[in-house]
Amino acid sequence: MPVANDPIIVSAAGMVSPVGHSAAVTFASVKAGLARIAESPELRIRDDRGKLMTVTCAAATGITDGHRRYLRHFRLAVRALAQTLKNAAVGRLELRRTTLHLVLAEPSRPGMDHRVEQDLARKMILALGLEAPLQTIVTTEGHAGIFEALASAMSSIVSGRSDRAIVGAVDGYLDELTLQWLKDTERPKTDDNPKGFVPGEAAGFLMLERESAATARGARVLATMEGTGYSLEPSSIYDKTPSTGAGLTDAIRGA
Repeated sequence: MPVANDPIIVSAAGMVSPVGHSAAVTFASVKAGLARIAESPELRIRDDRGKLMTVTCAAATGITDGHRRYLRHFRLAVRALAQTLKNAAVGRLELRRTTLHLVLAEPSRPGMDHRVEQDLARKMILALGLEAPLQTIVTTEGHAGIFEALASAMSSIVSGRSDRAIVGAVDGYLDELTLQWLKDTERPKTDDNPKGFVPGEAAGFLMLERESAATARGARVLATMEGTGYSLEPSSIYDKTPSTGAGLTDAIRGA
């Protein structure tokens, strides 16, 4: 998809995670093997006997403390987007032909606040004073949806519909309804389920553009986009049909 002599590249990134309030700190923390997994003082769910129990999770401490659902997503996403714009060093005029691709979790997930899907992108742009320049595309395809968004962003740049694209996602499981659903479906990591996962929250964004445009203003080339692949598994972890990896195979072939 990208033109060989002027490829699409990643020129900036921004992130907020439980192990860092920026992409650089998160990277360093992960490389060092650090984790911030602890019992939450805010969240409680019920065990199999109906008794309230504490939740072990990975929270973005210092960013989302004391907030719920929509505001947790907003505070994560707006900070990560602001970092990306700052690191890209683009001016308002340069953003006029920029598309924002925001990927969110599936709206059917228990505990999801539908205002996230309906209003989050607009509120983020307003908060950063960018309403006029940015056009937005919101995708609710869950984790793998980021690759669908990357493919869409690359296509938009190649076709000339936009000069650059900001692609990112925000997600979080730290809501009582969501955590109770995870507990009831035996998803979290526990002594009885050592292969489970630790619920957490994070947001991250990338700036995509032509290499010539990035280097013209002195931006760094962090990565080159060669191709993407995206597909859906016919069988999910919630049904009893064994997965054959058909979706994974299609995604690899696409990339």
